[in-house]
Amino acid sequence: MRIARKNLLAWGFILPGLLVNPSGNGGRPQTPDRILQRLREMVPDAAAVAKEIRFLTQEQKVRVRRLSGVEPDTRMFLVYVLKDGAGRAVAYAFPDTHVLRTYAETALFLIRPGGQLDGVEILGFAEPPDYRPPPRWLKLFRGRKLDDNLRLGGEIPNLTGATITAGVILRRARLILAVWRVLYGGDS
Repeated sequence: MRIARKNLLAWGFILPGLLVNPSGNGGRPQTPDRILQRLREMVPDAAAVAKEIRFLTQEQKVRVRRLSGVEPDTRMFLVYVLKDGAGRAVAYAFPDTHVLRTYAETALFLIRPGGQLDGVEILGFAEPPDYRPPPRWLKLFRGRKLDDNLRLGGEIPNLTGATITAGVILRRARLILAVWRVLYGGDS
C-alpha cells in the first residue's frame, strides 16, 4: 500500500510539472485539456474519452517484464480510453514521463485495440533540442506490435546523435505495449 500512495503522490504532484516544458512544446503547458484536445485530433472517430488509473498486480508486473524485456518502474499507469458512440474502445493512450539523460521527457503512446501502436508523440522534452527524435522517426512506430522486430537495428533504425533517446523511446514503447496487452489485451 505504501508503494501505491508514493506513486499517487508522484503522479499527482510531479507529473503535471513535467508536462510543462518550454523547449518541448513551444512554451505551452501540456495540460490535461490540451492532451485531450490532441487525442481527439489523433482519433477523430472517438465520441468519448475516459481517464483511468490502472495498477498492475505483482503477477502482472512480472508478466509485463517477461513480455517487454523491460523492468516496469511503476505499477500505476494513467490511460485515456477513447471510445466510439457505442462505448467500444477505439484507442488507448498512455502518457509516459521518464528521464532520458538528466531531464524528463513525456511521450504519448497511442495503441489500437488490436495491440498495434498508432502513434508516438513527444509532449514534453527538457533535454537539448538536438537529442529530440524527429517526427519522421517516430512515425516508424506506427503499426508496430510487441514482437522481436520492435527493436533498434530491426525495423526501427537507431538515431545518430540521439542514441540514448532512441533506446529509451524504444524500451518505453515495448513496456507500454506489454502493459496494454496485460491490462486490456487479455494476456494477464
